[in-house]
Amino acid sequence: QLGPSVPWTLLIVSVAPYTDSPASAAAFAMKSGWTGDWHWLFGSPTELAKVWKEYGIWVKPTPTEIMHTAAVYVIGPDQYMRIADIVPFVPDDLVRSIRTLAPSSSRGGWFGWLPRILP
Repeated sequence: QLGPSVPWTLLIVSVAPYTDSPASAAAFAMKSGWTGDWHWLFGSPTELAKVWKEYGIWVKPTPTEIMHTAAVYVIGPDQYMRIADIVPFVPDDLVRSIRTLAPSSSRGGWFGWLPRILP
């Protein structure tokens, strides 16, 4: 729904470090119809636990599933969190929020927020 005028990247953080893999992530993305720029963050339980803690993600493996917080964070190129929403969320509301926050192309798009470092 965002179209090409609002560039964005989707980053998924694994909550299943023992079973998630590039192949399982690709299969999930294909099944879910994802296109565009998406990445899946893999790591050891210790590495991922640091990310989970920083973003308030609760993860509890059980014998049959992995229970966890499911959240969406929109982080601008200035590295500040702009939107946080717990799943399930209303996709149209998220799209509207992202469009509202996205700088106009006349200011350089998302990267217009960053200071100019080149003459």
